[in-house]
Amino acid sequence: MHKTFISYHHSGEQKLKDELVNTAESKDYFIDKSVSDGDIDTNLSEDTIMSKIRTDFIKDASVIVVLVGEQTASRPYVNSEIQAGLWGNNAVGILGVVRDDLFDCIYKKNIVYRSRM
Repeated sequence: MHKTFISYHHSGEQKLKDELVNTAESKDYFIDKSVSDGDIDTNLSEDTIMSKIRTDFIKDASVIVVLVGEQTASRPYVNSEIQAGLWGNNAVGILGVVRDDLFDCIYKKNIVYRSRM
């Protein structure tokens, strides 16, 4: 079973993250390696927090699932978590999941192309 780190904006996508984890746990789809509120002292420096995330959560994950919401691109920890997953000798897979209610905002008709084979 894959160990999965979920990167998301806590105040924006917490409900989606909880639903995903609850489904995964009930079906044995993956082991959740995400940071939950209270796991890391927020009074630490940003560098120390990212070091803890890399070593305690991402290091043994095989994939990072990024929950894409309205503010995801501007969230500094999300960007750093993606970078942490791609650096080093043990890079992980990255999977982006767009919230249903944002799909049409992100994938506009003039930029999505479908192959006609």
